[in-house]
Amino acid sequence: MPRQTYRPKSLHVAFWNANGLREKRAELQKFAARNEIDVILVNETHLRAADTEKIRNFVSYRNDRQDRRGGGTAIYVKSHLDHHVALTGDLVNMEATTVEINTASIRTLRLVSVYNPPNRRLLESDLDTIFSNNIATIAAGDLNAKHQSWNSRRANPSGNILRAFTDDRDLVVAGPPEPTHHSIQGLGDVLDIAILKEVTLPYRITSVSDLTSDHNPVLLFLGADPDEEYETQMKTTCWAAFKDHINETLPPLPPLRTRDQLEFAIEAFEEAIVRSIEACSREQRKPLHRNNPPEEVREIIRNRNRARRRHQRTWDPDHLRDYRRLAAEAKQALLDHQNAQWNAKLDLLEEEDHSLWRMTKILRNKYMPMPPIHGERGLVYTEAEKAEAFADYLETQFRVNYEDADLDNMERIENEVSRRLRSEDDRGIRPTTTTEIQHRINRSKTRKAPLRDGISNRALKQLPVRAIGQFTSIVNAILRLRYFPTRWKSADVIVFQKPGKAAAFPQHYRPISLLPSLSKIAEGIILSRLKELVGENHLIPDEQFGFQPQTSSVHQALRLVEFASEGFNLKMSTGVALFDVSKAFDKVWHEGLLFKLLEAGFPNAMVELIASYQQRRLFRVRVGISHSTERMMEAGLPQGSVLSPILYSLFTRDVPKTQGTNLALFADDTAIFARANQPNTVTRRLKQAIDNLQEWLATWRITVNPEKSKALFLSKRKHRPDEEIQLNGTPIPWTDKAKYLGVIIDRRLTWKSHIDHCTAKAKAAQSQIYPLINRRSKLSAATKIRLYKTIIRLTMTYASTVWGYAAKSHINKLQVVQN
Repeated sequence: MPRQTYRPKSLHVAFWNANGLREKRAELQKFAARNEIDVILVNETHLRAADTEKIRNFVSYRNDRQDRRGGGTAIYVKSHLDHHVALTGDLVNMEATTVEINTASIRTLRLVSVYNPPNRRLLESDLDTIFSNNIATIAAGDLNAKHQSWNSRRANPSGNILRAFTDDRDLVVAGPPEPTHHSIQGLGDVLDIAILKEVTLPYRITSVSDLTSDHNPVLLFLGADPDEEYETQMKTTCWAAFKDHINETLPPLPPLRTRDQLEFAIEAFEEAIVRSIEACSREQRKPLHRNNPPEEVREIIRNRNRARRRHQRTWDPDHLRDYRRLAAEAKQALLDHQNAQWNAKLDLLEEEDHSLWRMTKILRNKYMPMPPIHGERGLVYTEAEKAEAFADYLETQFRVNYEDADLDNMERIENEVSRRLRSEDDRGIRPTTTTEIQHRINRSKTRKAPLRDGISNRALKQLPVRAIGQFTSIVNAILRLRYFPTRWKSADVIVFQKPGKAAAFPQHYRPISLLPSLSKIAEGIILSRLKELVGENHLIPDEQFGFQPQTSSVHQALRLVEFASEGFNLKMSTGVALFDVSKAFDKVWHEGLLFKLLEAGFPNAMVELIASYQQRRLFRVRVGISHSTERMMEAGLPQGSVLSPILYSLFTRDVPKTQGTNLALFADDTAIFARANQPNTVTRRLKQAIDNLQEWLATWRITVNPEKSKALFLSKRKHRPDEEIQLNGTPIPWTDKAKYLGVIIDRRLTWKSHIDHCTAKAKAAQSQIYPLINRRSKLSAATKIRLYKTIIRLTMTYASTVWGYAAKSHINKLQVVQN
C-alpha cells in the first residue's frame, strides 16, 4: 500500500553543525521528538558511505565527502511529509544537500542544508547556484559567514560577501538572538544562520543549548497556524455488517449473452461491493509514536543543558568538567533507554503472529529513498515525474522487436492465426463452480491492499453465498464468451530496483503489475484450464524446469553439473553457452503466442480468450502515491499475472534442439551445453546449436543480449578451445567461471568461488539480523536457532546438492561462519 503523505501548513525546522554525527543518532532522535521537529538540516556530519545514521520516522538524504572523513551535509525529513530530493547543482567550495517539500501554505518549499568550511572562501557563484531557481528557498547551516546584520559579534570577509549578495537579490538572512557557537576563549557568536528567498510565511528563529557539539542547534518555526496533530488514517470494516449490506443491496444479475452485458454486470458487481465496504467502514486515526524518554532521562538532559550554558557563559574549567560529566551521563541514559525499549520490543516478538519475521524483514531490507531518475525528458525529482519517466521507458519496452524482422513471415503468421480462429471448433472451456471460486478466494493472500477497484482480498473472503454465485456466473460468461473484461486489463505497475544496479536509471528496475483482486481470481480459473490442456498433451518440454511442479532452479543447475562431472570421469570437456534474454516477458509477440497455442492444439475458444486477455492492455506506473498517465502494452505479458509464466513457457516450447548438444531452460534463462574429448569439437557443436537458435530467435522476435551472455568451458585440462563462439556476429569469450541460476560454476568444479560468495552473503545476513541473535538479545535460544536456520544457514546452503562434494577446505569456510 502506498504510504500516506501530508502537506503541512506550518513547519518546524532544526539546523545543526554536528561536528561529527556518528554515535549521536540517539540524542538527535530524542531532540527531534521533544521539539516536534519536521525537518533537520545537519552539516559537518563527518560520515562515509558505509555509515548508516538513521532516525526513526525520518527519511535521510546525505552528501558525504568522498575523499576523506569530514564536512558533509544531510537532511532528515519526517517520513509522512510530501517531499522529494532535489538537485543542488555544481558547487565549488560549499557543500549542500537539497529537498523540496510540498506545503499547504506556499506550495513547494526548497530546503538546503549548507556548509562552507572556514578555510574556504564563500563564493558568490555557489550562492547563485543555491538560489538560481524560482522556488521559495531556505538555505540553512554553518557558512562561517559573520556579520552584525544577523547578530554576529563582528563581520568577516565571508560575511561581507554574503551581506552584499543578499542585499543585491533581496534575500533575508535570519540569525538567532542567542549565540550558536562558543570559541575556546568563551566568546559566543552566531555562525549558524538561515537565508530565506520568497518565503512569505512568518517565522521565528532561536538557538537552544542542547545536543553534544561545539555548536548549538537552531530552531526555525515557519507559519503562524499550528498544524493539527498528524495522525495515520486507518479504516476498519465491520464484516458482519458488510455481509448483510451486500445481501440487501446487490442487484440481480442481468442476462450475460453479450460482451457489453458482461462489462455492465462486472461494473455493477464491483460497485455494489465497494458501496458496502464504504457503508460498513469507519476511519480511525492513529497518533504518531513520539517515543519521548521517561522523566528521569529528560531531567538528566536538562541538567546537561544547564551545565553547558553555564560553561559557555563563564568558560570555567570546573564548569567544563561538570558539563562533560553530565554529557556522558545523558549519553549513557539515552543509550540505556534505547536498549530497554529494544528489549521490550524483543519480548513481544512471536513466530505465531509473524511479528518476528516482520522484524527480520525490516532489519534485512533497509529502505532507501528513490534518487532522481534519468528519464527520456531529463533528470526528474518528484514522484509524479518519476512515474512518468518509468512509464515512458516501459512503453518503449512493451513493443514487438522489429529489428531485422522478416515482415512477410510475420504477416503470414498473423494471417494464419486469423484463418484458424475463423474455422469451426466446437471445443469449449469447462465452466467453473461456486466451490472452485470459493477455494480460489480462500487461497488468496489476505494482507493485500486494494487497488484502483477498491476491493481487497479480505473483502472477497467475506462475500456471502449470493455474491459468490453471481461472481461464478460472471466467470462462466468470460469462459463462454471467450472475452476478458476491459475493466480488468488495466494494471498499476510498481518498480523494484534490480540488485547491484544503479538506482538512477529506469532500465535498472523490474516492473511488477498489480491487478484487481477479482481479475486474479478469474485468471486463476483460466490458468487451471490451461494446465489441464498442457498436462494432457505434454506441451511443456522436459528441458523447461521453470514454473513446473516438482522442479526448481537447483534441479536444472544439478543437471548441468552432473553432465559436466560425468564428462570429467570420461576425460571429456564441457562447453556451456549461457544466454541473457532481453526483456523476455515484456517483448512477447502476441500473434506469435496465439500461433504457438494453435499449433499446440489448444481449442479455438481458449486461444480467443487468451487473445482477448492480452489485447489492448493498459498500465500506469505508481511511485509513492503518484500515478503516471495510462499507456498501452503493445506486446509482452504482465509480470505479476498468474497466466504469464505458463504462457511464456508455451511461447518458448519449440526452442530448437541440436544433435550433440543439450538444452536447459528455466523460465527465460537459456543454456546450451555439449561435451567432447576435443575442445574444438565442443566449439563446433555449440556453434551449430547457436546458429539454429539464432534463426529461431529471429522468427519469434526474441532478443538475446550477446554482451551479457557468457561461454563457460569446464575441463580438467589447461587449454581452452582455439575458437570463440558468436551470437549475431558478436564474440562471446570463454570464461573460467559464471553464475547460473544462483550457482557460481568454475572451470574445474572446485566450487571455491561459489563458497566464497556464500560465505560473504551469510556474513552479511548475520550482520543484518545481529540485533536479534546477539548474546544480549532477549529472544529465546530456540528462536535464535530458528532464525539462524531460516536465514543464515539457508543462505549458506542454497543449492548444496550441486556443490556439496566440494573439498573439505572450502566447506570449512562455511563451518567457520556457522560457529
